[in-house]
Amino acid sequence: MQDKSYLVYWTRAYILIIGENLNTEVHKHHAYQISYKLDDDMVIRCADHSHSGDVIMFNKNVQHQLISNGLSAMLLIDPESGFATVLNTLLGDEDCLVDKHDQDHIRRKILDIFRSQSEIENVNNLFESIKTIYKFEDGVNMSHADERVIQAIKYMESNLSLTPKEVARMIYLSESRFQHLFKMNTGITFSRYMLWLKTQKTIHEVLNGESITNAAIDAGFSDGSHFSRTVKSIFGISMHSVFNNSRYVQVVIGE
Repeated sequence: MQDKSYLVYWTRAYILIIGENLNTEVHKHHAYQISYKLDDDMVIRCADHSHSGDVIMFNKNVQHQLISNGLSAMLLIDPESGFATVLNTLLGDEDCLVDKHDQDHIRRKILDIFRSQSEIENVNNLFESIKTIYKFEDGVNMSHADERVIQAIKYMESNLSLTPKEVARMIYLSESRFQHLFKMNTGITFSRYMLWLKTQKTIHEVLNGESITNAAIDAGFSDGSHFSRTVKSIFGISMHSVFNNSRYVQVVIGE
């Protein structure tokens, strides 16, 4: 088995995973993703084609696979953020693209973060630098989602046990109309989005020291195995492989 090391930074705005031999299975998730090659070759399989390059961007809800024989990084970005709207505009209808921006300084910063196991403040500064590359400024409201869907998501985030019928009633829509409007605005179904929220909550609790089983049940999964299968389908790697097969793992949690 190849040596593996992972460093994970988890905040509400982004998830940064830096790892050696960071190979994933085919998966898709509701986050926008930027992958960075830090040393040896990195190949991305996306839909029916492959890409190689230093920096590759992914649209949300697109099946893809990362193959890396060296050190690489995955940056997952909150799909409901203003920054995600910028990425959506850049990607358009493309599943994934080789990024043409000059990001050598970003790749060097990520490498330094991995080697020094930096504090979360340094990673937040990195994230701000990345947003600057794409000419995004905080405070600019770039979301074009329907106000009712935005409100629905707030209700969902506050109560992970809500059903589509209950949320539809809260925003004064029929269930069928709400389901249609929700998918039109987010790109995925209500149930898939709720699964994304439950997964985020569970991982956050696990990284704060809770057991996988207790955290999973608390978030609404039937058991720890159900959660583990979900994580693998969303991220392409299992939490067990990260924590059990690594020479070291550090998880840094921020706001």
